[in-house]
Amino acid sequence: MNRLLISMGALGVGEVLAGLSLQTSVEILTLYPVFLMLIPGLMDLRGDVYGSFGYRLTTALHIGETEPRILSKYNLYNVLISYSVTIIASIIIALLAYIISASLDLSSPDLLTLLFISLASSTIIYLILTPVTTFSIILLFKTGRDPTDFVATIVTGVGDALTPFTFITVSSLFQALSPSSEAIIVASLSTIAIVSVLIVWRTGGLRTLLENTASSVAASFGSSLGGLSLATRTAILARLPLILGSLPAFNALIGAGMGVLGNSLNVKLHLGVENSLHKYVDDSKTIAIATFIAVLVSMLIVSGLTLTSIQSVGISVLIIGLSFPVLFLISSLLTFYLTQVSFKMGWNPDNLVFPLMTTFVDLNGPLIVSSVASFFV
Repeated sequence: MNRLLISMGALGVGEVLAGLSLQTSVEILTLYPVFLMLIPGLMDLRGDVYGSFGYRLTTALHIGETEPRILSKYNLYNVLISYSVTIIASIIIALLAYIISASLDLSSPDLLTLLFISLASSTIIYLILTPVTTFSIILLFKTGRDPTDFVATIVTGVGDALTPFTFITVSSLFQALSPSSEAIIVASLSTIAIVSVLIVWRTGGLRTLLENTASSVAASFGSSLGGLSLATRTAILARLPLILGSLPAFNALIGAGMGVLGNSLNVKLHLGVENSLHKYVDDSKTIAIATFIAVLVSMLIVSGLTLTSIQSVGISVLIIGLSFPVLFLISSLLTFYLTQVSFKMGWNPDNLVFPLMTTFVDLNGPLIVSSVASFFV
Protein backbone atom coordinates (compact mmCIF):
# COMPACT_ATOMS: atom_id res chain seq x y z
CA MET A 1 0.00 0.00 0.00
CA ASN A 2 2.79 2.46 0.92
CA ARG A 3 4.71 1.66 -2.26
CA LEU A 4 1.55 2.18 -4.32
CA LEU A 5 0.87 5.52 -2.63
CA ILE A 6 4.42 6.67 -3.39
CA SER A 7 4.05 5.69 -7.05
CA MET A 8 0.66 7.41 -7.32
CA GLY A 9 2.02 10.45 -5.49
CA ALA A 10 4.91 10.79 -7.95
CA LEU A 11 2.50 10.75 -10.88
CA GLY A 12 0.20 13.14 -9.03
CA VAL A 13 2.94 15.80 -8.85
CA GLY A 14 2.95 16.11 -12.62
CA GLU A 15 -0.84 16.17 -12.72
CA VAL A 16 -0.92 18.95 -10.10
CA LEU A 17 1.18 21.12 -12.40
CA ALA A 18 -1.15 20.31 -15.29
CA GLY A 19 -4.17 21.16 -13.15
CA LEU A 20 -2.64 24.47 -12.08
CA SER A 21 -2.06 25.43 -15.71
CA LEU A 22 -5.66 24.65 -16.59
CA GLN A 23 -7.31 26.24 -13.57
CA THR A 24 -5.34 29.49 -13.83
CA SER A 25 -6.20 29.69 -17.55
CA VAL A 26 -9.93 29.11 -17.20
CA GLU A 27 -10.76 32.45 -18.88
CA ILE A 28 -9.06 31.67 -22.21
CA LEU A 29 -10.34 28.08 -22.07
CA THR A 30 -13.94 29.20 -21.68
CA LEU A 31 -13.39 31.88 -24.35
CA TYR A 32 -12.17 29.22 -26.81
CA PRO A 33 -13.83 25.91 -25.80
CA VAL A 34 -12.05 24.12 -28.65
CA PHE A 35 -8.90 24.29 -26.52
CA LEU A 36 -10.64 21.99 -24.03
CA MET A 37 -10.73 19.38 -26.79
CA LEU A 38 -7.18 19.89 -28.02
CA ILE A 39 -5.37 19.82 -24.68
CA PRO A 40 -6.57 16.35 -23.53
CA GLY A 41 -5.79 14.94 -26.97
CA LEU A 42 -2.29 16.39 -26.97
CA MET A 43 -1.69 15.22 -23.39
CA ASP A 44 -2.62 11.69 -24.43
CA LEU A 45 -0.40 12.03 -27.49
CA ARG A 46 2.68 12.63 -25.30
CA GLY A 47 2.20 9.27 -23.60
CA ASP A 48 1.53 7.52 -26.92
CA VAL A 49 4.62 8.97 -28.61
CA TYR A 50 7.15 9.02 -25.79
CA GLY A 51 5.94 5.77 -24.26
CA SER A 52 6.53 4.04 -27.61
CA PHE A 53 9.77 5.98 -28.11
CA GLY A 54 11.11 4.92 -24.73
CA TYR A 55 9.96 1.31 -24.94
CA ARG A 56 11.45 0.90 -28.44
CA LEU A 57 14.83 2.10 -27.14
CA THR A 58 14.57 0.00 -23.97
CA THR A 59 13.75 -3.16 -25.93
CA ALA A 60 16.52 -2.48 -28.45
CA LEU A 61 19.04 -2.13 -25.62
CA HIS A 62 17.90 -5.36 -23.93
CA ILE A 63 18.07 -7.46 -27.10
CA GLY A 64 21.32 -5.94 -28.28
CA GLU A 65 19.89 -4.20 -31.33
CA THR A 66 21.71 -1.00 -30.36
CA GLU A 67 24.47 0.01 -27.99
CA PRO A 68 23.93 2.32 -24.98
CA ARG A 69 25.28 5.37 -26.80
CA ILE A 70 23.56 8.70 -27.47
CA LEU A 71 24.93 9.10 -30.98
CA SER A 72 23.77 6.02 -32.85
CA LYS A 73 21.82 5.28 -36.01
CA TYR A 74 19.08 3.62 -33.99
CA ASN A 75 18.56 6.73 -31.85
CA LEU A 76 18.51 8.92 -34.95
CA TYR A 77 15.78 6.85 -36.61
CA ASN A 78 13.86 6.55 -33.34
CA VAL A 79 13.93 10.34 -32.95
CA LEU A 80 12.77 10.87 -36.54
CA ILE A 81 9.88 8.41 -36.12
CA SER A 82 8.72 10.15 -32.94
CA TYR A 83 8.84 13.61 -34.50
CA SER A 84 6.95 12.44 -37.57
CA VAL A 85 4.22 10.83 -35.44
CA THR A 86 4.02 13.93 -33.22
CA ILE A 87 3.48 16.34 -36.13
CA ILE A 88 1.14 14.10 -38.14
CA ALA A 89 -1.04 13.33 -35.12
CA SER A 90 -1.05 16.99 -33.99
CA ILE A 91 -2.27 18.09 -37.42
CA ILE A 92 -5.05 15.47 -37.50
CA ILE A 93 -6.20 16.27 -33.95
CA ALA A 94 -6.30 20.01 -34.72
CA LEU A 95 -8.29 19.40 -37.92
CA LEU A 96 -10.82 17.15 -36.18
CA ALA A 97 -11.18 19.57 -33.26
CA TYR A 98 -11.80 22.46 -35.66
CA ILE A 99 -14.41 20.51 -37.63
CA ILE A 100 -16.26 19.40 -34.50
CA SER A 101 -16.18 22.87 -32.92
CA ALA A 102 -17.50 24.41 -36.14
CA SER A 103 -20.32 21.87 -36.41
CA LEU A 104 -21.33 22.52 -32.78
CA ASP A 105 -20.88 26.29 -33.09
CA LEU A 106 -18.18 26.40 -30.39
CA SER A 107 -15.91 29.42 -30.31
CA SER A 108 -12.53 28.75 -31.89
CA PRO A 109 -9.61 30.58 -33.49
CA ASP A 110 -9.18 29.99 -37.24
CA LEU A 111 -7.76 26.70 -38.51
CA LEU A 112 -4.30 28.12 -39.25
CA THR A 113 -4.01 29.36 -35.67
CA LEU A 114 -5.08 25.97 -34.26
CA LEU A 115 -2.46 24.25 -36.41
CA PHE A 116 0.16 26.77 -35.29
CA ILE A 117 -0.61 26.28 -31.60
CA SER A 118 -0.74 22.46 -31.88
CA LEU A 119 2.46 22.09 -33.91
CA ALA A 120 4.48 24.73 -32.07
CA SER A 121 3.59 23.45 -28.59
CA SER A 122 4.16 19.83 -29.66
CA THR A 123 7.58 20.69 -31.09
CA ILE A 124 8.64 22.54 -27.93
CA ILE A 125 7.77 19.54 -25.76
CA TYR A 126 9.47 17.23 -28.26
CA LEU A 127 12.69 19.23 -27.95
CA ILE A 128 12.51 18.90 -24.15
CA LEU A 129 11.32 15.32 -23.66
CA THR A 130 13.31 13.60 -26.42
CA PRO A 131 16.82 14.27 -25.01
CA VAL A 132 15.63 13.80 -21.41
CA THR A 133 14.10 10.42 -22.22
CA THR A 134 17.05 9.25 -24.32
CA PHE A 135 19.74 10.30 -21.84
CA SER A 136 17.85 8.87 -18.88
CA ILE A 137 17.13 5.47 -20.46
CA ILE A 138 20.73 5.03 -21.58
CA LEU A 139 22.08 6.15 -18.21
CA LEU A 140 19.78 3.77 -16.31
CA PHE A 141 20.66 0.88 -18.63
CA LYS A 142 24.41 1.51 -18.34
CA THR A 143 24.15 1.49 -14.53
CA GLY A 144 22.34 -1.85 -14.52
CA ARG A 145 18.81 -0.56 -13.90
CA ASP A 146 15.72 -1.41 -15.95
CA PRO A 147 14.43 1.81 -17.63
CA THR A 148 10.90 0.39 -18.02
CA ASP A 149 9.46 2.04 -14.90
CA PHE A 150 10.98 5.38 -15.91
CA VAL A 151 9.25 5.28 -19.28
CA ALA A 152 5.86 4.41 -17.78
CA THR A 153 5.78 6.89 -14.91
CA ILE A 154 8.12 9.83 -15.44
CA VAL A 155 7.48 10.38 -19.14
CA THR A 156 3.71 10.42 -18.60
CA GLY A 157 3.94 12.74 -15.61
CA VAL A 158 6.35 15.17 -17.27
CA GLY A 159 4.42 15.13 -20.54
CA ASP A 160 1.12 15.82 -18.78
CA ALA A 161 2.69 18.63 -16.74
CA LEU A 162 4.28 20.34 -19.75
CA THR A 163 1.44 20.06 -22.26
CA PRO A 164 -1.19 22.44 -20.78
CA PHE A 165 1.43 25.01 -19.74
CA THR A 166 3.13 24.98 -23.16
CA PHE A 167 -0.18 25.00 -25.02
CA ILE A 168 -1.54 27.96 -23.04
CA THR A 169 1.75 29.86 -23.39
CA VAL A 170 1.87 29.36 -27.17
CA SER A 171 -1.82 30.20 -27.54
CA SER A 172 -1.18 33.57 -25.89
CA LEU A 173 1.20 34.40 -28.75
CA PHE A 174 -1.17 33.95 -31.67
CA GLN A 175 -2.63 37.45 -31.33
CA ALA A 176 0.88 38.89 -31.53
CA LEU A 177 1.80 36.99 -34.70
CA SER A 178 0.60 37.73 -38.21
CA PRO A 179 -1.13 34.99 -40.23
CA SER A 180 1.88 34.88 -42.56
CA SER A 181 4.21 34.20 -39.61
CA GLU A 182 1.95 31.41 -38.40
CA ALA A 183 1.85 29.95 -41.91
CA ILE A 184 5.65 29.97 -42.18
CA ILE A 185 6.03 28.18 -38.85
CA VAL A 186 3.38 25.56 -39.71
CA ALA A 187 4.91 24.98 -43.16
CA SER A 188 8.44 24.70 -41.75
CA LEU A 189 7.54 22.18 -39.05
CA SER A 190 5.45 20.15 -41.51
CA THR A 191 8.31 20.10 -44.01
CA ILE A 192 10.71 18.76 -41.37
CA ALA A 193 8.18 16.02 -40.60
CA ILE A 194 7.86 15.11 -44.29
CA VAL A 195 11.64 14.85 -44.65
CA SER A 196 11.74 12.70 -41.51
CA VAL A 197 9.10 10.36 -42.96
CA LEU A 198 11.10 9.99 -46.18
CA ILE A 199 14.28 9.14 -44.26
CA VAL A 200 12.41 6.60 -42.11
CA TRP A 201 10.85 5.09 -45.23
CA ARG A 202 14.24 4.68 -46.92
CA THR A 203 15.64 2.93 -43.84
CA GLY A 204 12.78 0.41 -43.61
CA GLY A 205 11.07 1.88 -40.56
CA LEU A 206 7.83 2.93 -42.24
CA ARG A 207 5.77 0.14 -40.67
CA THR A 208 6.76 1.21 -37.15
CA LEU A 209 5.90 4.81 -38.00
CA LEU A 210 2.49 3.89 -39.40
CA GLU A 211 1.63 1.64 -36.44
CA ASN A 212 2.60 4.32 -33.92
CA THR A 213 0.73 7.00 -35.89
CA ALA A 214 -2.49 4.96 -36.17
CA SER A 215 -2.59 4.05 -32.47
CA SER A 216 -1.63 7.59 -31.39
CA VAL A 217 -4.28 9.29 -33.53
CA ALA A 218 -7.00 6.88 -32.37
CA ALA A 219 -6.12 7.20 -28.68
CA SER A 220 -5.58 10.97 -28.79
CA PHE A 221 -8.84 11.59 -30.61
CA GLY A 222 -10.66 9.53 -28.00
CA SER A 223 -9.18 11.77 -25.30
CA SER A 224 -10.15 14.85 -27.30
CA LEU A 225 -13.76 13.68 -27.36
CA GLY A 226 -13.59 13.51 -23.57
CA GLY A 227 -12.74 17.19 -23.57
CA LEU A 228 -15.80 17.85 -25.74
CA SER A 229 -18.06 17.31 -22.74
CA LEU A 230 -16.19 20.13 -20.99
CA ALA A 231 -16.23 22.36 -24.06
CA THR A 232 -20.03 22.22 -24.13
CA ARG A 233 -20.33 23.00 -20.40
CA THR A 234 -18.09 26.00 -19.92
CA ALA A 235 -20.55 27.57 -17.45
CA ILE A 236 -19.65 24.87 -14.93
CA LEU A 237 -15.94 25.54 -15.37
CA ALA A 238 -16.43 29.27 -14.95
CA ARG A 239 -18.16 28.74 -11.60
CA LEU A 240 -16.06 25.79 -10.39
CA PRO A 241 -12.59 26.13 -11.95
CA LEU A 242 -11.20 23.60 -9.46
CA ILE A 243 -13.09 20.89 -11.38
CA LEU A 244 -10.95 21.72 -14.41
CA GLY A 245 -7.83 21.80 -12.26
CA SER A 246 -8.67 18.38 -10.80
CA LEU A 247 -9.31 16.47 -14.01
CA PRO A 248 -5.68 15.77 -15.05
CA ALA A 249 -5.02 13.98 -11.76
CA PHE A 250 -8.46 12.34 -11.79
CA ASN A 251 -7.95 10.85 -15.27
CA ALA A 252 -4.25 10.02 -15.02
CA LEU A 253 -4.40 8.37 -11.61
CA ILE A 254 -7.41 6.19 -12.44
CA GLY A 255 -5.71 5.25 -15.72
CA ALA A 256 -2.54 4.34 -13.80
CA GLY A 257 -4.64 2.27 -11.38
CA MET A 258 -6.03 0.31 -14.33
CA GLY A 259 -2.46 -0.29 -15.48
CA VAL A 260 -1.56 -1.76 -12.09
CA LEU A 261 -4.69 -3.94 -11.97
CA GLY A 262 -4.29 -5.16 -15.54
CA ASN A 263 -0.59 -5.98 -15.18
CA SER A 264 -1.15 -7.77 -11.84
CA LEU A 265 -3.93 -9.89 -13.35
CA ASN A 266 -1.82 -10.62 -16.42
CA VAL A 267 1.02 -11.93 -14.24
CA LYS A 268 -1.44 -14.20 -12.37
CA LEU A 269 -2.80 -15.53 -15.65
CA HIS A 270 0.70 -16.38 -16.85
CA LEU A 271 1.60 -18.04 -13.53
CA GLY A 272 -1.68 -19.93 -13.34
CA VAL A 273 -2.61 -18.68 -9.85
CA GLU A 274 -6.08 -17.66 -8.65
CA ASN A 275 -7.58 -14.97 -10.87
CA SER A 276 -11.30 -15.07 -10.04
CA LEU A 277 -13.43 -11.94 -10.12
CA HIS A 278 -13.84 -12.18 -6.34
CA LYS A 279 -10.08 -12.11 -5.79
CA TYR A 280 -9.73 -9.32 -8.36
CA VAL A 281 -12.34 -7.20 -6.51
CA ASP A 282 -10.36 -7.61 -3.28
CA ASP A 283 -7.18 -6.42 -5.03
CA SER A 284 -8.99 -3.52 -6.68
CA LYS A 285 -10.16 -2.16 -3.30
CA THR A 286 -6.56 -1.41 -2.29
CA ILE A 287 -5.87 0.25 -5.66
CA ALA A 288 -9.09 2.27 -5.36
CA ILE A 289 -8.20 3.60 -1.90
CA ALA A 290 -4.66 4.56 -2.92
CA THR A 291 -5.90 6.18 -6.13
CA PHE A 292 -8.64 8.17 -4.42
CA ILE A 293 -6.26 9.42 -1.72
CA ALA A 294 -3.82 10.58 -4.43
CA VAL A 295 -6.65 12.34 -6.31
CA LEU A 296 -7.83 14.16 -3.16
CA VAL A 297 -4.29 15.22 -2.22
CA SER A 298 -3.76 16.56 -5.74
CA MET A 299 -7.04 18.48 -5.54
CA LEU A 300 -6.17 20.03 -2.19
CA ILE A 301 -2.72 21.08 -3.40
CA VAL A 302 -4.18 22.74 -6.50
CA SER A 303 -6.89 24.48 -4.44
CA GLY A 304 -4.33 25.73 -1.92
CA LEU A 305 -1.96 27.09 -4.55
CA THR A 306 -4.79 28.85 -6.39
CA LEU A 307 -6.46 30.16 -3.19
CA THR A 308 -9.78 28.52 -4.05
CA SER A 309 -12.63 29.36 -1.67
CA ILE A 310 -13.65 26.77 0.93
CA GLN A 311 -17.16 26.57 -0.53
CA SER A 312 -15.83 25.85 -4.02
CA VAL A 313 -13.41 23.26 -2.63
CA GLY A 314 -16.24 21.53 -0.75
CA ILE A 315 -18.51 21.31 -3.79
CA SER A 316 -15.65 20.19 -6.05
CA VAL A 317 -14.56 17.46 -3.62
CA LEU A 318 -18.18 16.26 -3.42
CA ILE A 319 -18.43 16.12 -7.22
CA ILE A 320 -15.15 14.23 -7.58
CA GLY A 321 -16.10 11.98 -4.65
CA LEU A 322 -19.34 10.99 -6.38
CA SER A 323 -17.73 10.61 -9.81
CA PHE A 324 -14.74 8.53 -8.71
CA PRO A 325 -16.51 5.27 -7.68
CA VAL A 326 -18.61 5.30 -10.87
CA LEU A 327 -15.64 5.61 -13.22
CA PHE A 328 -13.34 3.36 -11.16
CA LEU A 329 -15.92 0.55 -10.92
CA ILE A 330 -16.71 0.58 -14.64
CA SER A 331 -13.04 0.86 -15.60
CA SER A 332 -11.87 -1.91 -13.26
CA LEU A 333 -14.53 -4.34 -14.55
CA LEU A 334 -13.58 -3.56 -18.15
CA THR A 335 -9.92 -4.06 -17.27
CA PHE A 336 -10.71 -7.47 -15.77
CA TYR A 337 -12.65 -8.76 -18.75
CA LEU A 338 -10.36 -7.24 -21.40
CA THR A 339 -7.33 -8.81 -19.73
CA GLN A 340 -9.02 -12.20 -19.49
CA VAL A 341 -10.27 -12.16 -23.08
CA SER A 342 -7.03 -10.89 -24.62
CA PHE A 343 -5.02 -13.53 -22.71
CA LYS A 344 -7.33 -16.33 -23.91
CA MET A 345 -7.00 -15.02 -27.48
CA GLY A 346 -3.22 -15.33 -27.27
CA TRP A 347 -2.55 -11.59 -27.22
CA ASN A 348 -0.34 -9.85 -24.67
CA PRO A 349 -2.69 -7.89 -22.37
CA ASP A 350 0.12 -5.46 -21.46
CA ASN A 351 0.18 -4.20 -25.05
CA LEU A 352 -3.60 -3.93 -25.40
CA VAL A 353 -5.41 -3.27 -22.13
CA PHE A 354 -3.50 -0.27 -20.73
CA PRO A 355 -3.72 1.89 -23.90
CA LEU A 356 -7.42 1.05 -24.29
CA MET A 357 -8.23 1.78 -20.65
CA THR A 358 -6.34 5.09 -20.48
CA THR A 359 -8.27 6.25 -23.53
CA PHE A 360 -11.52 4.99 -21.98
CA VAL A 361 -10.81 6.95 -18.79
CA ASP A 362 -9.81 10.10 -20.70
CA LEU A 363 -13.01 9.85 -22.72
CA ASN A 364 -15.43 9.15 -19.88
CA GLY A 365 -13.79 10.95 -16.94
CA PRO A 366 -14.73 14.47 -18.07
CA LEU A 367 -18.17 13.24 -19.16
CA ILE A 368 -19.00 11.72 -15.78
CA VAL A 369 -17.54 14.62 -13.77
CA SER A 370 -19.29 17.29 -15.81
CA SER A 371 -22.58 15.36 -15.65
CA VAL A 372 -22.38 15.08 -11.87
CA ALA A 373 -21.35 18.74 -11.62
CA SER A 374 -24.42 19.82 -13.60
CA PHE A 375 -26.60 18.79 -10.64
CA PHE A 376 -24.76 21.23 -8.36
CA VAL A 377 -24.35 24.25 -10.65
